[in-house]
Amino acid sequence: PKGFEAAVSGEVSPSAIFGINLKKGVIDAAYGGSSLDLKTLVLESEPFNLNASGGLGGNLGSGIKYDLDIKNLNVLSKFAPEYSFGGRLGLSGLIRGGFDKPRITVKATGSDMTYDEKRSRIKKLELTAEGNLDAGNLDLTASGEAKGIEIEGREIQVVNLKAASRGAVVDCQADIQETVKRKYTLDLKLGDLGSEEPKLEISKAVINLENAVFQNKSPIMIALSKDKVSVSSFNLYHKENSIVGEFSVGFDHSIAGSLKLEKLRLPDVSEMLNVEFPVKGRMSGEITVGSSMEHPDIKANIYARDLAYKKFKSDELTLALLYSGDKLGLNLHIKDNKQDVLTAVADATV
Repeated sequence: PKGFEAAVSGEVSPSAIFGINLKKGVIDAAYGGSSLDLKTLVLESEPFNLNASGGLGGNLGSGIKYDLDIKNLNVLSKFAPEYSFGGRLGLSGLIRGGFDKPRITVKATGSDMTYDEKRSRIKKLELTAEGNLDAGNLDLTASGEAKGIEIEGREIQVVNLKAASRGAVVDCQADIQETVKRKYTLDLKLGDLGSEEPKLEISKAVINLENAVFQNKSPIMIALSKDKVSVSSFNLYHKENSIVGEFSVGFDHSIAGSLKLEKLRLPDVSEMLNVEFPVKGRMSGEITVGSSMEHPDIKANIYARDLAYKKFKSDELTLALLYSGDKLGLNLHIKDNKQDVLTAVADATV
């Protein structure tokens, strides 16, 4: 506040704050209404160490240098017990400018970082960034690299990220290498930052597989709200293959959407999903889903041609499937050489 002045100097004895045991600390600082003169700030504890010094605001234009070593990220659960983190993260840099528009530079290095009981892991992280703490005018530049990533058992070798902002819009480019033969490129824009519904536009999405390259033809739009993530105009193409649709996923695990498939080569699908699916042929159709991720309602109308699996062959297959709750409805018709091979109609409780 204007006109308010204060100064503090002394040592911090061993104590506990927010459930964190501090070993020792030193502070020597003065606030003069529009400036902060921080001669020394030192905090040492088992989970983290913090060192900072410098000046901010007024005639103290040198800025505040800081160095934060979080030796165990699990300390964050003291403030957000619903989240579980692990690993180490170091943050260092400079805060300069004034209190109304501070500008911060940061260098981050992390190792063996985990989330949600090791369901997600980053073995090594390096990131540098500079920007304003103002969502309307970030003036941001950033670049970084993450290695040894694992998400729900799926491994990614390396991710490289670059970002730069224009006003409230942030342009990003991500290069992802899952394996030597599986690479992805994303060019995207983050907009409406600071609003209740920030937007994400993916102008370029390339999935480069060993034998096929899938790429979008029009931007993929993603909207983030307080209760869900919505994806519209989703589209990926490879030669005559295409997947288009839209869907939304709620933070309460609700789901709704549809995908249209056109002439998809099944070997390309199995390669894109990285699963063993040794069936040859082409597939078209539409799949709609609803309800929740735990108990989805699924409706599928599939048409497939030239199927082959070991000694099995089929010129034509049609499948209508309806799954809701514990009820399953199925209508399957298979032909080969224009002759009926199999017809199956079923209603079952599963």
